[in-house]
Order: sequence, then C-alpha cells, then structure tokens
Amino acid sequence: MTEPGETNKGKVLCRSQIKLNARQRHFSHPTSGGHRIWDERYICIFKNRQWRWENLLSLSAANFKKYQKNIIDAGNISSKYFETHELPIKIENSVGGNAGNINGCWCPIPEEKREYEFQVYRHTNSGDWLYPTTERRVVVDGSPSGGRTTFQWWIGNWSNFQKRKAWGKCRSQKKSYPGGDTIIPPPWTLKKWIIWDTEDPNKWAWREVKPAFSLSVLKNNIESINKISSLKNDCNNLTTQKMEMLGIIKELYLKSSKEERKNLMNIKLKNYFNNASVCTLCFSIDKPISKCLHFDCIGACDDCRKEAKSGGGGDGSCCACGKQQIMECPICLDTHTEQYLKILPCKHCVCWKCFCNSYELKRPLIKCPNCRKTI
Repeated sequence: MTEPGETNKGKVLCRSQIKLNARQRHFSHPTSGGHRIWDERYICIFKNRQWRWENLLSLSAANFKKYQKNIIDAGNISSKYFETHELPIKIENSVGGNAGNINGCWCPIPEEKREYEFQVYRHTNSGDWLYPTTERRVVVDGSPSGGRTTFQWWIGNWSNFQKRKAWGKCRSQKKSYPGGDTIIPPPWTLKKWIIWDTEDPNKWAWREVKPAFSLSVLKNNIESINKISSLKNDCNNLTTQKMEMLGIIKELYLKSSKEERKNLMNIKLKNYFNNASVCTLCFSIDKPISKCLHFDCIGACDDCRKEAKSGGGGDGSCCACGKQQIMECPICLDTHTEQYLKILPCKHCVCWKCFCNSYELKRPLIKCPNCRKTI
C-alpha cells in the first residue's frame, strides 16, 4: 500500500495499490452509496496544501498537461504490474438465499487492511465485506512460542467487518497456524465454506456449500488492458502527427516574408498556436509560453525572448507580436510602459495615477473602463 508524498510525485497507480486519505476513504464505505473500482487510476500530486492521490478522471487540465508524460508512460499496464493481494477476487456458482451477496467481484480496499491480514475485500454491488477473524492464541505444552492462532474468513456487513466480528452470511472452515507475525492466508486457499441459507423461509441455518462455489483471483482484466494499450497507441500516433505537422508549418512559415508571416498569423495561425501552446519563433511544444503586455499577443518561450533581447532586439517591442510595450490609459489617454500601468483581470489597463486618483476622490474604479467587467 503506497502512501502519497513527494517521493511519489507524478506516479500513477491503481486504486488497489494506494492509500486514500480520510475524506476520500468515505466514498469507499457502503454508507456513501458508491464504490471504487480496483483498477481506477490515481496520480500523486500536491493539492490543497498536501500530497494526495487524485483520480485521473477528476484531474484538472493544468495538472493533466503537467503530468501528461507520466500518464502516458503508465498506460502500458499488464497483470504482472500487480501483486496478488492487489488483485480482486471473483466468487461464482453460489446458490441459495444469500447467493446475490456472495457471487460477483470483490475488490481489495488496502487502507482498511490491518497489519496481520492478507487483504480485505468489498463486494462491488452489495457492499458486503470479505474479511478474516482470529481467535485467541492457544498455548501448547506451556510454551508461548508453541502457541497457535485460529482464523476464519467471513462475509458480513460493514458493522461486523469493522469489529472483525465472527458473524455474517458466509464463513470458511476454521484453520490454525503458528503464532507470531504470520500473515493470515488468502481466502482462495480454503476449500470448505458454510453459508447461512434456507430452503424454507422460516428455517434459516448454516449449510455447507456443496458443491463448493468457485473463488479465484482475477489475474487479468483483458478489456481494461486492451483499452489502455489502444489509448496509448492513439496518443503516440497523435504526437507523431503533431510533430510532423509542426515541421511542415515551420518550413513554410520561415520561407515566407515578414509581411506574409504577419498576415498568416492574424488570419489562420493565431488560434492554432494559442490552443497548442507552441512557440511562434522556435516551434517548441515542451517549453512554457509567455505573452507580453498586450492581451492578444501570440506568445513565445522564455529562451526565444532572452535570445531576442540579447541579440539587439530589446527595442521595447515584443519578439512574438512585434508590438511596442506601451499601452494607452482609457481615462487620461496618455501612453505608458508596463511599470506605470495597473493591469486589470480582463487584461485591459489604467495608469496608476488615474487608478489612485479614483480612490482619493472616493469614487474607486469597480468596473473596467473598456469592457465594463467588474474589477
């Protein structure tokens, strides 16, 4: 069971391999009305001032972009990726009044497992639990080291499971093993099971399951594995096509004159570069893109901006959009550089002088003078 932390940053694991925090564990309890799937994917990220496992389906766009390589690399999953105690088990061929609570898939819930237990499982439909119970150690020949512990596996409700109470809808045969730190054996190693059943609605009793129902480990989830592998291949193909397309665009773009480049950028390429987060100068896709003072700037990477500035391009114009780094205040109509401007959330601006004057006159700006959006 893996806990979240800085050492696991960006690591992608499945539900049965991780430990969820107290708030997330609530949704694994039957009282919440829902359940987690054993092979749901989670990624370790820093969120809300703490390290936590975040479900990939609820990952924000920013974090998805940040950890995209980790997610794609984790897509190639096989059954060897799981330990035996991390895999679900399946019970089949049970009959009787409690068959619906016994047959089906049982998913491992790692954070509910105690130190001496192999694993505990929860039914994906009924919400019942499959768990072990132990009885006191029996001293043999007066020697504590010769003591043995008796255990059973039970199928019961949430309350009985929490108390590890020996009561429920089904139980295994009793087995004993040497005392100490020995882990309780898994349930599929036991052949004899007894079910709380009835043929008459008024006569419930413990009955041995004959023939015994089938209890096995789901070592493969072919549909899930094939789907993940297919998605990974699709991602790789799209990445290859994107790089080829960028190469063609770059070659054609650099052969154009400065005027033609400007027209192409304004007419067709502007939205493409914005959506793809591509640098307009070096066409890199793995570097953060920054924009200048103007909100409609197409953007360039930091390396290109530093190169343009050190190469004599520091004349006050943006190397990406070519605009001078001055803007006009809509109140006093004077032009100012960025240090004398108050940039509003809507990306419009007013000069600091006008902004401060509005407070001195006790009529502070509450809306943008240009677009009238609330500041």
